[in-house]
Amino acid sequence: MASMTQNKNELEDFEAFLETSFQPLQFANDLLLATNDKNGSELDGLTPLKKLKFDIDECDKRMASIASTNYESLMSNFSQIEKTRSLVNEQINPLVDRVNNSFERIKSGVIQPYEEALKKNNALKRIHLTLNLLRGAGYFMFLVQQLEEIEKLNTKAEDSSNLKKDIIRLAKLHIQISQLYKNEKEQNNLKIKNSNANILSIKLIRDYEAIQINKQNALINEWVQSISNDFNHHISFSVTNIELQNKLIALYTLNRKEYLQIIEKSINKHVQVSLTQLSRSLQSPRNFNAIINEVKDTSSDFLDKLENILSSCDISNTNNKDNTGNLLGETISSNSINSLFDLYWPVLSYKFKKNIVATMARGGPIAKNLKIYFEGIRNSINESFKGNEEGNLLIDAINVIEGSK
Repeated sequence: MASMTQNKNELEDFEAFLETSFQPLQFANDLLLATNDKNGSELDGLTPLKKLKFDIDECDKRMASIASTNYESLMSNFSQIEKTRSLVNEQINPLVDRVNNSFERIKSGVIQPYEEALKKNNALKRIHLTLNLLRGAGYFMFLVQQLEEIEKLNTKAEDSSNLKKDIIRLAKLHIQISQLYKNEKEQNNLKIKNSNANILSIKLIRDYEAIQINKQNALINEWVQSISNDFNHHISFSVTNIELQNKLIALYTLNRKEYLQIIEKSINKHVQVSLTQLSRSLQSPRNFNAIINEVKDTSSDFLDKLENILSSCDISNTNNKDNTGNLLGETISSNSINSLFDLYWPVLSYKFKKNIVATMARGGPIAKNLKIYFEGIRNSINESFKGNEEGNLLIDAINVIEGSK
């Protein structure tokens, strides 16, 4: 302990050199400033050098003094160092060399091949992603090419028989393209790993979506208008009109909601025609028998034709896997009814009943006349419909006449 204290005291003049934050340039600068006059015109470099030389000589003297006074301790340490060096060279170094050799074998036999395999695996992943991207883009371009080819045929309109078949194919292509966009967007929303391979990253494909949507909407509007026109003309409203059937199938394929709406609108339009006839009969109840028979015949003819047309529309090959085989079955299933008659007569009888209520509420000669001819009106309905459900609905409607005051 005394020796350590002595050594510390002997090195007190050199503490600045022993600090961990010692900076030679900073020390030299401070030394020059300390040994030179700030107002002087010349720089004195000899004085700092002499001071440093003095410090070096003084340090050598003190080291010699320390070594001479601690001779036995130093020799003992030197002897221990030699023993340690011998131990390291004879026992530890061979073991270290053996470990290093084993590690080198592991490095060359395992680590390096693994790193190479990892690089190749990453490269294969990138190739796979690129391949999937190109494959997806190729499939998309194939669908678009087919779509545009059919559109060109439609503009030429040279072979109407082929065009009738292409209408359904055109609808299926639009569905496939729309589904492709939907799937890709779902992948993006789920943030699936490696989603950079999504084909929507290609600007051409991404920008085509708006074009495809506009084309699809234009087709739907065109088919809705055409189907409505065919339904309104007795010549084109026929089971032999294959083009009408194909448009119905195409519309159902492309937009099931629009299809169901146009069927409902067509039925409601015919209901309105029949309602007008029945409402006029209220003003002249003596002609009710002839009018009710005419309404029954025209309604049955319309509904029978519509059911025959829809039953001829085979949808077993459409994209909807849950379809019922034909459009008639699909329409009945979607509306939870037994036949199209269930969409027609309940609506007609309900509206007819409302008209009778309004007529009776107004009173006057027409209301009085209806009361007089009530029994005849009821007999006409019973004779025409012979107790069928349609007849029961109409009887319920005219019973308002008897129940009014």
